[in-house]
Amino acid sequence: MKRTVFNFLICGCISLLLLLAPIYSYSSPKQAQSVSEKGLHNISVFNKVYGYVRHFSPTLAVDTFYGWEDLLITYLPLVEAAESDLELCNIIKTCFIQLEPNLVVNPFDKKNQSNKLVSTQCNSFYVHRYSKGWGNRNENTTNMKFLYTSKIEKCSTNLNLYKTTYENIFIAMPLTACVSDSTYKFYNTSSEFDPKAKKGKYSISNKYVRMGIIMEVWNVQEYFYPYMEEMKIDNEAIFKKYLKTVSGEMNEQHFFETLEYFGAEYKDGHAGFMPYAPMAEWPDFVPPLKIQLIENKLIVTYVADTLKHLINIGDKVTSIDNISAMDFFKKKQQKISSATQTWNKYTAESELLIGYKKTFVKLDLLQNGKRKTLSLIRNVSARTNDANANKIRPEIYEIKKDYYYVNLCYLSDSSFNYISENILPKAKGIVFDFRGYPYPVKYSFLQHLASDTIFPPAWTVPVKTYPNQNDIKRDTVNASHWIHAPLLPKYTENIVFLVNGRCISAAESFLAIIEHYKFGKIVGEQTAGTNGNINSFIVFGLYQFWHTQMYTPRYDGSQHHGVGIIPEVQIKSATLQDVLNGKDQFVIKAIELLR
Repeated sequence: MKRTVFNFLICGCISLLLLLAPIYSYSSPKQAQSVSEKGLHNISVFNKVYGYVRHFSPTLAVDTFYGWEDLLITYLPLVEAAESDLELCNIIKTCFIQLEPNLVVNPFDKKNQSNKLVSTQCNSFYVHRYSKGWGNRNENTTNMKFLYTSKIEKCSTNLNLYKTTYENIFIAMPLTACVSDSTYKFYNTSSEFDPKAKKGKYSISNKYVRMGIIMEVWNVQEYFYPYMEEMKIDNEAIFKKYLKTVSGEMNEQHFFETLEYFGAEYKDGHAGFMPYAPMAEWPDFVPPLKIQLIENKLIVTYVADTLKHLINIGDKVTSIDNISAMDFFKKKQQKISSATQTWNKYTAESELLIGYKKTFVKLDLLQNGKRKTLSLIRNVSARTNDANANKIRPEIYEIKKDYYYVNLCYLSDSSFNYISENILPKAKGIVFDFRGYPYPVKYSFLQHLASDTIFPPAWTVPVKTYPNQNDIKRDTVNASHWIHAPLLPKYTENIVFLVNGRCISAAESFLAIIEHYKFGKIVGEQTAGTNGNINSFIVFGLYQFWHTQMYTPRYDGSQHHGVGIIPEVQIKSATLQDVLNGKDQFVIKAIELLR
């Protein structure tokens, strides 16, 4: 039978189907039970089919369906309880019959696997789903749309089937659909959806909501995280591990902590969860001080003026909320998604005392040989606190006549404009401090270092039309904002750049250019090894998840993710004596290297 768009204008039927299917009560005592091995097998199969249909089916029904969360919490109890593979397959086919009527899900039988899903006769043309990253088709979208789209488009391929056997279940689904010219216009329309409509609708007290969150995020990572192979991610093992974990009884705090561990599995410096709420309501606040790992001890290295009567630089933190400080720190490291150890350490230090605004954290300190206990309020965002801690380094100072130190990451626009015009053109040597994130920095300083036009590396976005990690095409990103002609006057070539694990994303874009064009010596620590635009999406109206969706290799095409920029001169970590004496070994070494 010919397959056209009109076969799929049935979203109302889906809603009716969900209403007719039995739904387990949120308060059911069975929800406290952990999933059995049989249940895990069943849900793993369901998860695979769910990902295939949601992300690769070319039907309009899929394109305009916004009830994925309801579908999951309706069918997950039925799937989990299925007693045989035949019963499981029938439940899955019932779940997706209206969205993808040509789906085949059967217990594996070598003698009876049919390829005849749809007719090979088509008098018009075929379409397929073209996913350039995970664009969410509006149903979960945030304001961070960036480059990512998922749409149905014409394709030159005729009938294209995807067939696989997973956990002894045969699965097949067409990846193309026959469409007539008169109906194709429907594929290019998209209804508006407000993600706030889901806010407050679901509760993590329902274990099937928790399972559904794992399923939704797992499938996006499976198909659209571009570094699965490079970072040696065993995504199948991750799914089963966390589905088991969230199937047991847990409260909101325990579940959020589990999501942090889940995100950390992907070794992506951009990856992380936050509640779907205004930024001011995130658990992203700390007391105004900085603690760093120095000589295998947790040492206070920055204190805001409001706490200087209580805490000294150099104080050793011995416990946090009655837990050994080192144990607390190591646990924090395990919950941070990071591609390099330097980013992991930096982030763990910055977020060590993190929590909700106006809550308290208890610290035990060793101060001048005496023990001291304090209860400190979290009243500043972690990002602001990090910026304040780094602002103790000056914006600019003259090392000696005509030799300058410039703090690129915490330089105001007005200061940057002034020194660009009046100081740097005359400098005989410059130390550019890149230890941070270049929020206000303009690209123009690179142009004054260049002798020819600057081009970025070949950034791409993975394009998926097929549910297989090996079948990835790459769409070149239009990075014209990173292409710049040289500017006069040209600055000196006697330059040193200071870097550390805090350098991530845009900072690494700058540094990749600096390294490739040999604009100066790079000194310090390995950078975060995570670059490229991020994508953000909302799950169940409860949490927002970020991750990297752009593929950003080095100029020579080799891997950047997990490698970062490796300084030609590496600096050892600071000592306690350096902290107490206010010595910055990075700057000291940079000055030595200036000619």
